[in-house]
Amino acid sequence: MAALLIVLSVLATGCFGGGTVRPYSISGRVADLSNEGVPSVQIVIEGPQTPARTETGADGSWRADGVKGRVTVTPQKDGWSFYPPTRQVSSARSSVDFTAVPQGTGGLLFVDLSFEHAFPQAVEQGASGSRGASFPVGAKEELADGAAEVHTSGEFVVMMDPNLSRAERERILAEAGYEVLDTLDVIAAHLVQPRNWALSTAAEEEHQLTALNQVTGVLSVEHNYICVPEDLLLPNDPFYSTHQWWHYDLIRLPQAWAVTTGSRQVRIAVLDTGVDTDHPDLAAQLDLEHARDFSGEGTIEDVDGHGTHVAGTIGAVTNNGISAAGVMWDVDILPVRVFDSSRRTTTWKVANGILYAAGLLNDQPDKPNNPRPADVINMSLSGVEYTEHQHAAVQRAYAAGAILVASAGNDGKPQIRYPAGFPEVIAVGAVDSGWVSGTWRTPRRAPYSNYGYPNLVMAPGGTGGQREMVYNWVWSTDILGRTSGLYGTSMATPHVAGVIGLMLANGIPKSEVRDILERTAMKLGDFTEYGHGLINAYWAVQAVENVRIMQGLRSGSQFTAVSEMDIPLPAQDTKVLNLTEGTWQLMAWVDVNRSGELDAGDYYAETDPQHFAPDTNVYWTPKLKEVTSAKTP
Repeated sequence: MAALLIVLSVLATGCFGGGTVRPYSISGRVADLSNEGVPSVQIVIEGPQTPARTETGADGSWRADGVKGRVTVTPQKDGWSFYPPTRQVSSARSSVDFTAVPQGTGGLLFVDLSFEHAFPQAVEQGASGSRGASFPVGAKEELADGAAEVHTSGEFVVMMDPNLSRAERERILAEAGYEVLDTLDVIAAHLVQPRNWALSTAAEEEHQLTALNQVTGVLSVEHNYICVPEDLLLPNDPFYSTHQWWHYDLIRLPQAWAVTTGSRQVRIAVLDTGVDTDHPDLAAQLDLEHARDFSGEGTIEDVDGHGTHVAGTIGAVTNNGISAAGVMWDVDILPVRVFDSSRRTTTWKVANGILYAAGLLNDQPDKPNNPRPADVINMSLSGVEYTEHQHAAVQRAYAAGAILVASAGNDGKPQIRYPAGFPEVIAVGAVDSGWVSGTWRTPRRAPYSNYGYPNLVMAPGGTGGQREMVYNWVWSTDILGRTSGLYGTSMATPHVAGVIGLMLANGIPKSEVRDILERTAMKLGDFTEYGHGLINAYWAVQAVENVRIMQGLRSGSQFTAVSEMDIPLPAQDTKVLNLTEGTWQLMAWVDVNRSGELDAGDYYAETDPQHFAPDTNVYWTPKLKEVTSAKTP
């Protein structure tokens, strides 16, 4: 169905945060129900600092500059009605839709939906098993975050013409005076160092970059940049209670577990600091035969705890009465160590890990063989710089069918670090628990979490702080068989990887995972800060598609509809339904489990019965809430 749209686009002229209110521009188009542009519509913009008026052109488009602060946008034209009548705009990053209808056109319902989620506790449908108990917490020193980006001195990544053989490429580099340290033949990339390297100044390194770019067959030259794990600080609390499970309830996992708890057929690679191979609550989920080390230290063992924590969030053994729970109760975890014991890795090592996890090094004789490529690759790590070789590895893994997930970064800035910033990767930001002064509220973006990317998804990451406040930490397995808490976008990322694993275990095709994950996410605020929103495991594993709008009557959990339509998620535009004369209710319903009956876990809103006269237009703004009982929607 066509609808009039006023789409606001942002031309931001200031920076994020406080300070002087900066002007911005908004623009859009006014169209009728047939999506034809409506000319000569007055666009009135009112606010404390910005009274303005503009007019649509022949194609219905318009623009207003110099807008400041929070304003009300109102379209006006004699003989026309607009739905909604007005919209509030608080920044240049907002967007708004209107529908225009000639006056005298009656019998239409205009619907503008929103959802109200109860946090953190979700309605649990049939979930069973252990919720965990309290366990000792190990001490850990503070982990580096937001450090200045650096690269490995004297190491360069050279992308070369793939039409040249590996032997020919290596001969050219050797003749140019470079030692080949490593090769990724599948992307025609080489890690090199000048022979007898002893340079130290930035100017000398830049000279090497320039010289390498002149070598025959070379397509690009890059530094081998350092990457960092994206967690923060671990508390030293001796015990924690079952409140650790706030981060699972927050994303509706108890409900999702009633649908699926995972499958050993789903394989998730964890590129990280390694893993505690003997952890009693994790070892049974690990593929240690094919676990690989690219750190250069020759072992997959985790001496840091970061990788063990991430792996446990994805798939600690669950419902066994010990230690922690994982997002997936059954999963095949492939540990791929890319960090050394000093928490250092490079973009080259990460590229190795990506290609290995995806099974793309199998044809290179001097590289390890992975007989079963990973379905999902979790990367709780990041670096600032874009690099061609890492992007090439990501592109090849993506093309081979891997779903890649990475942390957005812990700088608290409107930028997404790499590899999360590559379009093939699902970028993950972090939210807090919503626990404020003894009250549960809607979770907000954690202050350290990077943002500013519309394709971001959010997951629980915690905020740290007082060590006795368990709601500030994400809890999972740690080295030496312990259970511990961390916080950061590193902790948010495995929640997303695990939920993707549950989706795959429930039969959702890989090609549909990202779209479903994004459309079912719970909206928390402006898309530039929250992207698609907080992941909703229950909706995601059920692949929820629509909100059903009905005019009719409800009796208990059953419906009689005289007029209805489906609004595809994320259901953020105004939609129009033809009304039927008579006394009816209006109802909006998300049938999450497709039962055909209103039951716990569904989302629902309704009006009291009312009379609908002919030629009467109605504007309805239902706020759908989670149903706790079919008897009390």
